[in-house]
Amino acid sequence: MAFTKKIVEYVKNNYDLRNDVLNIIFPNKRAALFLRKELVAEIHDTVWLPNIMSIQEAFAEWSGLSLIDNDKIIFDILEIEMILNNKNTLDNGFFGLASQMLKDFNEIDSYKVDAKNLFGNLLNIKEIDAWSPDETNEIESGYIKFYESLYTYYIKLRDKLLSEKKGYYGMISRHLAELSVEELIDKAVKNKKVLFAGFNSLTRTEEEVIVRLVETGKAAILWDVDSYYYNDEMQEAGKLVREFSKRHPNIPVNFVSDNMTTEEKIINIIETSGATLQANALMVQLDKTKNENNTVVVLPDENMLIPVLNSIPDTYKSIHVTMGYPFNKTPVFNFILQLFNFHRRLSKTNDNIYLWSLSHILNLEFVKLVFNNTQLKKLSSWIEDLTSKNIFNVEKSSLNDLRDDKICKFINLITKKYSNNIDFLENLKDILGFSLSLTKSEDYFLRNQIVTADKITNKMYNVLKKYDVIIQLVDLQLFFKQVSQETKLNLKGASDGLQIMGMLETRNIDFDNVHILDVNEGVIPQSKSYSSLIPFDLKMAFNMPTYKNIQAVNAYNFFHLFHNAKNINLYYNSSTQGVKQGEASRFLKQIKTEYAKNKNVKIEEFLFTTAEVPQINQENSIEIIKNDEILSKIMNKCSKEGLTPSSISIYRNCPLQFYFKYVYIDEKTVNTLDEVIQSNVIGNIVHDTLDIFYDALKGENGTITIDSFKKNREKLINESFKKSLEKNNFNQGLPNNGFNYLIGKVINRILESFLNAEEKFLEKHGSITILGLEGKLEYNFKYNNENIKLSGRYDRMDKVGDNIRVIDYKTGKVDESDLNIGKKDFADISDKAMQLLIYKYLYIKNNVDVMPNNVTTGIFGMQRLSKGLFELKIDTGIHPDKSFVNECETVFNELFTELFDRAKPFSKTEDISHCTYCDFKVICKR
Repeated sequence: MAFTKKIVEYVKNNYDLRNDVLNIIFPNKRAALFLRKELVAEIHDTVWLPNIMSIQEAFAEWSGLSLIDNDKIIFDILEIEMILNNKNTLDNGFFGLASQMLKDFNEIDSYKVDAKNLFGNLLNIKEIDAWSPDETNEIESGYIKFYESLYTYYIKLRDKLLSEKKGYYGMISRHLAELSVEELIDKAVKNKKVLFAGFNSLTRTEEEVIVRLVETGKAAILWDVDSYYYNDEMQEAGKLVREFSKRHPNIPVNFVSDNMTTEEKIINIIETSGATLQANALMVQLDKTKNENNTVVVLPDENMLIPVLNSIPDTYKSIHVTMGYPFNKTPVFNFILQLFNFHRRLSKTNDNIYLWSLSHILNLEFVKLVFNNTQLKKLSSWIEDLTSKNIFNVEKSSLNDLRDDKICKFINLITKKYSNNIDFLENLKDILGFSLSLTKSEDYFLRNQIVTADKITNKMYNVLKKYDVIIQLVDLQLFFKQVSQETKLNLKGASDGLQIMGMLETRNIDFDNVHILDVNEGVIPQSKSYSSLIPFDLKMAFNMPTYKNIQAVNAYNFFHLFHNAKNINLYYNSSTQGVKQGEASRFLKQIKTEYAKNKNVKIEEFLFTTAEVPQINQENSIEIIKNDEILSKIMNKCSKEGLTPSSISIYRNCPLQFYFKYVYIDEKTVNTLDEVIQSNVIGNIVHDTLDIFYDALKGENGTITIDSFKKNREKLINESFKKSLEKNNFNQGLPNNGFNYLIGKVINRILESFLNAEEKFLEKHGSITILGLEGKLEYNFKYNNENIKLSGRYDRMDKVGDNIRVIDYKTGKVDESDLNIGKKDFADISDKAMQLLIYKYLYIKNNVDVMPNNVTTGIFGMQRLSKGLFELKIDTGIHPDKSFVNECETVFNELFTELFDRAKPFSKTEDISHCTYCDFKVICKR
């Protein structure tokens, strides 16, 4: 029997609703809707329906204190900081500290910790950590002073809020727990009856309040647990309820069901590779059951919401999304975030605009959604024209060249200078209002985002107007991120039908058919990371919750869904790409080893692959069939222009992106503005400087010795840098202020670090011989009697002893592990490893007398130059002689067979992390 039905039966048997005023208290609001529906269906007399509320609502009502938003309390902390330190502005970064302080204060009060004692111990720990025999500097003194002041912040905040009859939840619950029994009964109960239902995890103050009311007969408590995990001391899902029972043996743990061991259940464990395949697997399973009632899809990772919504079969007419879509995952949020960054870099004295910064804003997805293709084409041409003229400081008057009033107004709004934060927020409201006017009425999701952003801006505006606090723009940005993190977009949906929920929302609710996605370690249960100013050991000493409590709650929420379910589908991602590292949750292992012993449970495991994805004609399902015309275009591309490591990587990551970028050539396709102005100016100047430097240094025979390097280094690098700037249209050099000045600083640091590393290498090896600079390797690969040109451009080719090195410079991040290839995964390697593999193959095919072992390909990672050259490492068993070439050609043949296979259409990637910077994701609705 569902828990809500049990509550209804209990209420009917134990209360007279014609006379009793009953308050039913739940952990959250969601279960109240289901209980209310059950009460209406089961109770037919004329009675007073119980008042159903969450524990936060109940405690606030009983305490007489108003529960207020965290963002307002943070500004109370900021005011206290300014008073304590006699300032009228805040130090950089204090806003983030204030947010963390509030979280810790809330926990301290929720667990009734002696704050003075705790903060005293914390100060002792920090003083020991910071101790040094040397004299304490200003930074260290400020560090210690902050921890000395924590208790003062805590007390002053508490006093301020109490004087205003307000509080955060931990403070409110502590206030109730510290009342006498008589005072508590008078405030909480009076003439009412109280029923606590469905609790599993209680804070110490919640527990004290509930226990006192239950022990005095003023309230009752109903549990929602199953004997499978409650009676087994090894099961973490029952840990917190068992501990409660041991502390309060006189309060029986009732409503302990045995459904998990006595009822028949079918459990499908479905392995997928990638987020999109998980959504596809869900679509297949939903299509099999075709039962939208009493069915829930649980999303522990809110990023899966849009892929899941796009995968619901058409047969499901009623869908209710209760979790909302996180605003901080939307294009509008990202646009505002980047707008903050733009204005933090914007000169306050110069009216000109830095083209690089502006182009980054104009290339955001939000801008592509607001403006049409014609307008975007104008933007692209305008940027390209300015770049060709070496105009990187843009005057406002040049906007007239756009010949588009709407684009001009948008750029004027986003570049408008502000005098203070209120001014900035008022301008942001103008930007949002104008953007909304550019959208179409049918763009519901985009308009919803803009309206939500406007509400957030209003909220921030009202808080800033109320509090006499002057914060810097970086702190205002943190404030925006915090408010956004707590904001969800309400999506359209029916109240009945298929339910899509977050894990916490499922508490106390039962379903026949359950689908849980992302059952991966680190997601379910959550990882051990836990943000706090208070160290783990100190929390343990003061009986405060740690990650162990959080994981016990995760376990309960997960296994609670098994209580009354008949069909359970558990999906996990085995892909090692991206943030999630493909490890199945330990809960799955527990099910397969322990729960599988139950004779009433049938467990099956499946591997879901792309071959099982149904070919349905959904609006968001884009596949390009390879007809004769398309195959001809592909072959023409391969034979004439050729395939490079870059184009091959794009195909491997997303075949559909390859199609749009290299096959479907259309004037309507808008270039990325960052590409148009070549925002990788740092990379270009560094590459060109080193090319010119080594060309001058190598002399006639190409050899560079340690002596010649040291002798000529300073003179030649300065000359090379100057020539490189001229080559990149900086004839007057880089300016000595603004963003371009910072770029110059970064370039100088990179060059200095690189030359230092190179000098150390020469000291060890004596000399190198330059064989080529900025060169190209090509080879015509035979495939089905056709020539496919493979080509690659290297930055440098040299010889050290008997070893040939083909080298690429990268200013971006390079991870050494990405360049390791084992035999078992030879055909499934990273993009950077594929690039170096192709270089090595091309060199050997052009120099048949050279053995593979004498050819090294590698990358100089400019961010980690102390590590030297990152070399491609291949399992030695692969190429003891010439088998390296055979292995490569096997990989290439498989790649080309797939590329020209008519039966394999161009389809979008399964790994949505590849979509982040893709120009075509708007087409794919990613």
